[in-house]
Amino acid sequence: MTPYQSYNYISSWYEAYGRQYTPLLVFQLSRQDKLAGLLPLAIHKNKGTFEVAGAHQAEYQAWLADTSCEDTFIQKSLRTIFKEFNIEKLTFKYVLESTPLHWLHSKTWSKHSVLKSKKRPLINLEGDKFSLKSIQNKNFKNRLNRLKRQGKVKYSQITDRDLFLKTFPKFEIIYDFRMFATYGIAPFLSDKSKRAFHLAMFDKENLLHISVLHVGSQIVAFKVAVRDEKTLYGSVASFSPLFARLGPARLHLFYLFQDLIENNFSIYDLTPGRDPSKDSMADTYETVFEITIFNSLFRRNLSRLQFFLKEQILYILIKLGVKPSDLWIIARSFGHNFVKSITFDTLKIIFPGINIRYRINAEQAKQLPQYNTLNKDNLEDILKIHPKIPGGLFNNFSVDSQKNFHAGQHPYTSTNNDNFLFCGWLTDSLNSKHILTTLPKNLARKKVAVIRDITVIGKDMSTDFIELALTQMIRDAALIPKIDEIIIIVPKKISNLHDSIAKLNQRHAGLIEIMTG
Repeated sequence: MTPYQSYNYISSWYEAYGRQYTPLLVFQLSRQDKLAGLLPLAIHKNKGTFEVAGAHQAEYQAWLADTSCEDTFIQKSLRTIFKEFNIEKLTFKYVLESTPLHWLHSKTWSKHSVLKSKKRPLINLEGDKFSLKSIQNKNFKNRLNRLKRQGKVKYSQITDRDLFLKTFPKFEIIYDFRMFATYGIAPFLSDKSKRAFHLAMFDKENLLHISVLHVGSQIVAFKVAVRDEKTLYGSVASFSPLFARLGPARLHLFYLFQDLIENNFSIYDLTPGRDPSKDSMADTYETVFEITIFNSLFRRNLSRLQFFLKEQILYILIKLGVKPSDLWIIARSFGHNFVKSITFDTLKIIFPGINIRYRINAEQAKQLPQYNTLNKDNLEDILKIHPKIPGGLFNNFSVDSQKNFHAGQHPYTSTNNDNFLFCGWLTDSLNSKHILTTLPKNLARKKVAVIRDITVIGKDMSTDFIELALTQMIRDAALIPKIDEIIIIVPKKISNLHDSIAKLNQRHAGLIEIMTG
């Protein structure tokens, strides 16, 4: 049994998702009227589908049965619900290998089920089997020292309810940004019950372990994990893209593992899934199973065929060097106008956009008036843009934003309520690799600040507003220590940007010139 089968977890999920699901408890009593078996299910109110309580958020799913009915209870339960409700299928994901599954190999159930085995990567924290040095790679100390130069580094657990309520919305923004950039989904934005679910779990004793790494007042990384006495399980975990170049996830793990060892945890569960980083950390594996029961042999065979084809396609793509994150981008494009996506990407390759580069007088730029039109490094603003920008398989605003963060760039954004208006990115000479791919060789050795990847929503965007926005970015770039050059790169087709630059140069004569060559 895992915490995902506990009363605390299941009652929290039922409580939070009561508007979407109707609870269904299948149980068996012993001759002494004691509970002998329990299968907690849920019926989706709109779709009519059946799921194990916890749905996709329960990392491990199963039924509970004592030794008197460990094989018979689940079979009777499945026969009953399939007969009474005429459902098509029911999936358990993932079932631990200690669960009795002999019955699945019988003639009856083998014709109506699909059993898939998966690896469950684990880290054993006990005794001499684990060393914190495994977390400290060759860049660890350097990155930690660079983080400490930005402020006081502090690891802590959140156990106070008021602090949890204050901090959790910040976790949501960081988590949604990374999930959307990587997989095309924003879990908290798309699921309004998810926060309530975590609050309900927080209110249950010893169900959640919440850890956060700060530098000063800024969140570097966090983990909200389900726990029991000895094991830390799956979680909502991420790191701020503002610190992406410092390997924040590994820094957080170092402090987290220290905490877990001091508090006598023995297992850190990396959870099943295709992720090379999990395999690089795991020191032991267990086998878990995904079990799907079907109401007919036809649906069972169709599912097996679909799984086989999917695995073959994934195998070929991975062999070709396609990254797991790119697989998700491709997959979601199939569901969102695949032809349009392919067309968009193809046209961009055949007809690459023409950029115009402007050189800014750095000394004069320091004297520009100070404006606060734009927000700097605001993830919440970035999340507001994703439905507004057209793109194909590999031209996705959120994907590009994540790459820019990892390159050490800073976004400047503006929104109006939930409407995205403007985004521009500022990078400087500290990010030499990015500078080399952006500028001619004669500028590569100079200390250069680059303003680029400017996105403006709406053709009628006021040139006055854009002028104020550019003024703020140019002034900030000029104030970067020891900057020799400031360059603005603007696509030729965005006319209101060029009009705003012209107006800015009229207002401050000699500030801007068009670069040639």
